[in-house]
Amino acid sequence: MRLPRYPFARRRKPSSAPLTLGQRNIYVFPNRWGWSFAGLILLFLLVATNYNNNLSFLLAFLLAAMALISAVHGQRNLAGLVLKPGKAGAAFLGEELPFTLLLGDSRQRPRFALQIGFKEGVSQELSLPAGDDAVVLTLRPRQRGRCNPGAVVVESRYPLGLFRVWSRLAFDWNGLVYPAPASTAEPLPFASGGDDPGSNDGGDDFSGFRAYQAGDAPKRVHWKSYAQGRGMLTRVYRHGGQKQLWLDWNAATDDGVEAKLSRLCRWVLDAEHSGQVYGLRLPNREISPDRGLAHQAACLEALALFQR
Repeated sequence: MRLPRYPFARRRKPSSAPLTLGQRNIYVFPNRWGWSFAGLILLFLLVATNYNNNLSFLLAFLLAAMALISAVHGQRNLAGLVLKPGKAGAAFLGEELPFTLLLGDSRQRPRFALQIGFKEGVSQELSLPAGDDAVVLTLRPRQRGRCNPGAVVVESRYPLGLFRVWSRLAFDWNGLVYPAPASTAEPLPFASGGDDPGSNDGGDDFSGFRAYQAGDAPKRVHWKSYAQGRGMLTRVYRHGGQKQLWLDWNAATDDGVEAKLSRLCRWVLDAEHSGQVYGLRLPNREISPDRGLAHQAACLEALALFQR
């Protein structure tokens, strides 16, 4: 469900600190059912006035009281809810970019029929038990690079669906959008001879240790140092037999900056998948040859933030 726009809402600067919903940032406004309900109350009042009908007066005041109580409970359903920006994820252009929103409760009570989402995105409907929770919001970005998803809208029509109770909060979020990988496969550039800083394939010379990186093979981890409490270290070997692959900007024959970035993105994924040692050369940056998930993430980030 897409969230409606609220042009009259107070705009605030993005924050990285937790924000608590209260009287200053919660808005209560009737929806179409609320206005219809108000029209029904007015109709009963007109009938009661014209015909001096006590039953119509009773029904009108009863319905008005129900509407007021609904507005109060709707505001209480959001009041005290604490929202804090969590981890901003990374995704390829065209995919859903995830953002984690941490939810707390300063009043420790359950919350019902909430809708949470970005102003330009799709909301999620959920109810929260008393205590802390988290929700992952997604947005489909339109361009690569850093992505701030904009305002988060928290909304509810609890309990009777007569009022839209909502708040709009701006968080200092920065997701990362990689270029979309090229859809057509193309051979990797020619690999030249060189040193491999992370392999040990038959008779290589031991060079030393480096800090463990996600994606390192378990057989290269120095488990003894880990058992001694010195942290996880990875053995580094060097030899001249392993070939290094340079993913060069000039090697991508595609037309246009974005097409070249898409081709390089595909090469990074293919080189990592095949276990090759590869480096990245851009007009304004060079990343030395290596391999592993951390190296792949560094290359993809360089492509995402590239500016010609």
